Amino acid sequence: MKAHIALQPKLLCCQLSQEQLNTLAALSRALRFEIIRVDRAQAGRTVGALCGIPRASKAVVPVPATMSEEPVLVLYQFSEAGLDALLAAMKSGGLNIPYKATVTPTNWTWPLCQLAAELEKEHAAVQASLPAGE
Repeated sequence: MKAHIALQPKLLCCQLSQEQLNTLAALSRALRFEIIRVDRAQAGRTVGALCGIPRASKAVVPVPATMSEEPVLVLYQFSEAGLDALLAAMKSGGLNIPYKATVTPTNWTWPLCQLAAELEKEHAAVQASLPAGE
């Protein structure tokens, strides 16, 4: 019989304010996930390496000066229920961070700065599609 090892969910946090980090720290204790702080200089590392995925590339690319300064959250190993609980707790706590992503088979090999650029494009497209005033 194989043992099932539950991996602790991880939340990569890049460019968050101290207040945002404090709020997430309280949520991490309640919801049992690990916070990994990533400073802008580390955003050239791959998402997989930052999450601690053993087979992830250790390559580092230069972080473009044009990288958005918006806060970025990347969720790894969250169950659907865990994700729902985190998003609900963020909403009830007034923590609005529009640049969020989960680790996927595609983006785990990307540098975090590339993922942030994709999130910025997607956010801009969504905002442009909304009626004025929303």
